[in-house]
Amino acid sequence: MAESAVNAVLGNLSHLAVRESTFLCAVTLEVGLLRDELKRLQAYLKDADSKWRSGNVRVAVLVSQIRDVAYEAQNVIEAADYMEKRNRLKRGFMGAISRPS
Repeated sequence: MAESAVNAVLGNLSHLAVRESTFLCAVTLEVGLLRDELKRLQAYLKDADSKWRSGNVRVAVLVSQIRDVAYEAQNVIEAADYMEKRNRLKRGFMGAISRPS
């Protein structure tokens, strides 16, 4: 369900915040605000579960939209993490080949 997608984003977001906050202080506030919003969504999804199971169309649409956005957020976090690792590896490789012997 959408709750598990939001849980996954929260876990990755927390990991990202801890790792990056040492040198990106401005991002820390934004990550905190996003974490708070995701926790509100989590609480809503727990309450919405019974309505969703009973076939409430509005709740089903909203849960589907939340799930889609959570997956998209997860993809963005993974892409940013991949790019950061790739850049770090590239810097390390370029530094290794450009050093005088």
